[in-house]
Formats: sequence, structure tokens, C-alpha cells
Amino acid sequence: MVKFVASYTLLKYFGESRFFNYLFVVNPLKISEIRDINLMGIAYRTLVMPNKTTKQTSKKRFKELDNLTFDLLEKKVNPKVLDVGISSGLTTYELFQLLDSKRKNFQLDATDKYSKIKLYKTWFYCTIINNQKIPISIYWGGLYLSNLMSWKYFTSKILFKIISKFIIVNPKKIMEVPLFYSGFTKLVEKNKVRFFDHDVLKPFQFTNYDFIRVMNIINLSYFTEDQIQKAIANLRSTLKEGGVLMVGRTFHNQNHVSIYIKKGSKLVPKQHVNNGSEINEIVIN
Repeated sequence: MVKFVASYTLLKYFGESRFFNYLFVVNPLKISEIRDINLMGIAYRTLVMPNKTTKQTSKKRFKELDNLTFDLLEKKVNPKVLDVGISSGLTTYELFQLLDSKRKNFQLDATDKYSKIKLYKTWFYCTIINNQKIPISIYWGGLYLSNLMSWKYFTSKILFKIISKFIIVNPKKIMEVPLFYSGFTKLVEKNKVRFFDHDVLKPFQFTNYDFIRVMNIINLSYFTEDQIQKAIANLRSTLKEGGVLMVGRTFHNQNHVSIYIKKGSKLVPKQHVNNGSEINEIVIN
């Protein structure tokens, strides 16, 4: 099986169909040109990061969580809020809009490991490269070739292994493509939201947050149990006493979330939404 590079027309007319993500990807150079938020969300989902995660996003994806966040912050004075692993930044933008509309004084910080990707482009192909300037995905004509996919796409993987050996990256022609929703980028540029690059497996730059949200990042599909324990320890250390941690994952358009209160060296469960977090047992141990 092979994946193809979708044109805007294909994205527009077939992007919402069930088979689109199985067969197509969108060239990252084209995503910034998309103005329709729903289509932008579909395009982001086709991007695969070097750690094999994807940029999931969609409008109002966390609407009920945003309202719950506001309720949890209502009694806190000038709360510090941290949104971890923000993907495209669209959901962070929506959280800011809600908090700001309530005229609440707050500080909103955001982090992500992949705020941009590095591309090397020639007239013949476009390739995403890692920090070592090694190709990890290739957009070659109408084909998408990558070693990041499963062996279900064996043709794409085999072609990638062959063609990538002949690619010599010119460092002077490497470009960086931002991966954030334009509305979120404007908030950062206006200093209304503070963003910093961060890997959740490393200690945080800032501390004493009243509320931390971590959605669709810390789960057993991406990390081992030991790595999750390390990530939770980092999150716990950056919360202030009595601070709130929201951890969850989206399944079939439904958010399964657990909420914890920091009490000393423990995170104590306060509330579960739907089925709660899949890593609840790891968090409380």
C-alpha cells in the first residue's frame, strides 16, 4: 500500500471522507494557505512528526473541557495556566478566547515539542528532515514516502529507503515551516500567550502553575510506563500546592479526562470525565 500527496481540490471534496487519511497526506508547505479551519484540521492530521505523533486539531474539540477549566479556575486569583503539547495551537487559542471573554485576569503559557518542521525542497521533491539533516519523509511527485509509517504502507517505506540514500541536503536551502494555527501565532506575537518549546520528559522552565492541561500527549501509545511516570513527576513539580492537573485523551470525538489536585507529593483524583484518563493508575501511584 502507498500514500499519495493530496491537492487542495482532493482535500476540499474528499477530506472529510473516512478513507482520506488512509490514502492521502497534505504537503506541509500548503497547510499555511488553507483558510477553512475544518480543512486545516484534516491537513494537520496527515503530518507525522519525527517521534511518530501527529498534529491533531479540530474546531471546538475541547469545548466542554474549556468550560470545565473556567469553572475550576473561577475562584483562583490571577491564575497561571499551562497548556502542554498544544499541537497546532487551535485548542489553546479557543481556551484563551473563552478565558478572555469572561474578563478574568490570567496568564496562559503553552508548550509543544514540534512548533515547526525543517524542510529541504528542490524542483523534484520536498523532504522533511530531522535535526541531523536526515530525511524522514519525502513528497516525491504525487507520492508520500516515509519510514515513519507502519509496514501496512510497505511500498512507501521501501521506496523511501531507496530514494533517501540519494538525497544530499544542502544546509543553505533548509527552510523552517511553522506548524501553528495563525490565530494562536498572533496571540504569541502580541504577548497575550507565552509559548516555549518543551519536551514533557524534561523538567519545565517555569513553575507554580494553578492549572495544567495535558491532552492527547501522555498515553501508552506514545510512551512507556516509565516515561509516563517521569512526565507526571515533571508536571507535578511545576504545579503549585492545590494546583489542578487535567490529563486526557480523545477517542472517537469524545474526551476522556481525569482531573487531579496536588496535595504535597501526591496527585489526588478530583473528577473523571467520561471514562477518565487511561493512565489514571500510573498518575496516582
